[in-house]
This record gives sequence, C-alpha cells and structure tokens, in this order.
Amino acid sequence: MSSLVQVPANNRLKSEMASETLRAGRRLHLRAIGWSMLPTIWPGDVLVVENAASQNPGRGDIMLFRCGDRLVAHRVVKSDASGSVVVQGDAVSQPDAALGHSDLMGKVISIQRRTRHMQPRHELPGFSRVVAGVLRRSEWMARALAAAYRFAQRSKKIFVHRVVPCQN
Repeated sequence: MSSLVQVPANNRLKSEMASETLRAGRRLHLRAIGWSMLPTIWPGDVLVVENAASQNPGRGDIMLFRCGDRLVAHRVVKSDASGSVVVQGDAVSQPDAALGHSDLMGKVISIQRRTRHMQPRHELPGFSRVVAGVLRRSEWMARALAAAYRFAQRSKKIFVHRVVPCQN
C-alpha cells in the first residue's frame, strides 16, 4: 500500500501524538508526502483533520487511518451499516483492506495548498478523474509526477531565496 502521510518508522511517538490530538477533540494539521491521492492531494499539501469518532464516513470522504507506523489518508469507496469501511487512494489501482469504524482516526475537512484552502470533493471532477485513471494504471507515472511536482516546488523556493534586495 502506498501511504499519503508517513510517520517515521523509528518514531511511533508522533503517530501516538496525532491520535491523542484527535481523541482530545482538536484539529490535526499534517503535511502530505506521498502520491497515492494524486491529483486530489499533492506532496506538500497540508491536511486539516478532525476526529472520526463523531463522523459517519460516507462514500467519497477522505479519512485518516493508521497502517503500522504510517498515517494514511485515502478516500472511502464503500461503507456499510455493519461498520466496515473500504478506502482507496485516488491514484491506486486496488482498495486497501477493509477497516472498521474504530480504525479511522479522522476525516480530512480541508486541504491547504500554498495559500489556497480547499474543501475535499466527494468525487473527482472530469479532468482529475482522467488523470487519476492514468495514474492508477501506472505507479511509475504517479511517482514521477509527484517527484516532478516536489522538484518544481523546491525550485520555486530556491528562486525566491536567491532574490537579493536592490542596493543603492
């Protein structure tokens, strides 16, 4: 499974702190690092997550859950009355193993990309659906697109940092 938000394997404490923050009813802000939710969520986006305990996950919701030492945010593709939830990354060809409601940590309520704040959509719009379809068929393409995006973002930061004020 490809992860969206990853907590270093040697630092389980961060994952526990994220869980505790959500259980305490506070919002959690996490930076996305993976490619599995392209084109909805890009590496570097900040996800704003609320506790899932009061949420009844519906089809199209983006939910945060723990997979080992990793935190993963994927879209709900199926939810039933028995409490079973099936999630899948937008750029991933197969759904993850079914989860129970108790496995869900939180619901992504906002995506922050640079200066923009966006509400996650329950369905991908037309062109994004086409892009996701291509990425589902080629993990290599998804990884390459994410790497190119990260490189472009770093290049912008380098360019901005190299600007020197005019000296009179």
